[in-house]
Amino acid sequence: MPNSYSAGDYLSLEEMGRLARRRRKAQNETQEDAAAALQVEQSNISRAENGRSNAKGTLFRLIRRYTDFDVTPEAHYRLIEKSRTQSPASGEDHQ
Repeated sequence: MPNSYSAGDYLSLEEMGRLARRRRKAQNETQEDAAAALQVEQSNISRAENGRSNAKGTLFRLIRRYTDFDVTPEAHYRLIEKSRTQSPASGEDHQ
């Protein structure tokens, strides 16, 4: 597992979940903190960080919140540069 990713990298849901978890923990936030910020249940954060397909929307929002990336909802998920005008916790729920 790479320590860093770049815009244009393709990641599985599991890889994105691990990235989101590492970045959340690096900011000393709990799953409960993330859930409150995204206004979802803590169990949704857990599912997203474990790469569950039924939590893709939450996972994409975690990536936006805790990294400098956004995600394209393609068959293979690719990290892209984030628009500087978008709020980190905002975004469409791509489930």
